[in-house]
Amino acid sequence: MSATLACSSAPSAIVRSLLDDDRLVVLATEVIGHRDQAALGAVALLDRHGRVLLHTHIRPLGPTPLWSDLPPIEVVWPRLAALLTNRFVASYHVASDRSLLRHTARRLGVTLMYAEWRGVGELYCRAKRRSRPCSFATACREQQIPIHPTPHALADARATLQILRVLARPTPVIPSHEIFWRYLR
Repeated sequence: MSATLACSSAPSAIVRSLLDDDRLVVLATEVIGHRDQAALGAVALLDRHGRVLLHTHIRPLGPTPLWSDLPPIEVVWPRLAALLTNRFVASYHVASDRSLLRHTARRLGVTLMYAEWRGVGELYCRAKRRSRPCSFATACREQQIPIHPTPHALADARATLQILRVLARPTPVIPSHEIFWRYLR
């Protein structure tokens, strides 16, 4: 009887359990400004089935006659907070999205809602056995997932959900002798 090796089974099991949980939401954001002046410019949230829970652009701070029809963050935040509270939040760029929301909450004088965060980028790199981070564009290109040419929160959320679905596929079990011969080629 030959030994078998399962390639990256842990990430696919984690992702399958996430996709089976009704508490999963997929988050993508757009940022306006740089560094200390960065602000939430747009946000998109999908449920595990890909239904849009929230998609909106947000009016920048200061006098902005061009974007006067957009809602300010003070109007968007309560709905966003309600949709994220006690959820599993999956984001490709989890550290930057979480930091952006924390910064926004601090600016509004509110506490950041409780949610469990999952880094899709980290799961993707782990599944691909990479030691370094992989960009969102690279992951999409490798999985043949079309992406919007410019930052677009809703398109990015949909692509992130597709990456999760790819990661949830069962990983083929390859007999160890095949791995040995593939390595020698």
